[in-house]
Amino acid sequence: FLWNARRRLIHLRNIIKRYLALGVKEPSQNCQ
Repeated sequence: FLWNARRRLIHLRNIIKRYLALGVKEPSQNCQ
């Protein structure tokens, strides 16, 4: 259970990093 939770946290962190990177590249278009 702890392993899955850690894996999920790492996965979520990677997704958030990707989201932030895309948002920085094209912020106005993603907002609309």
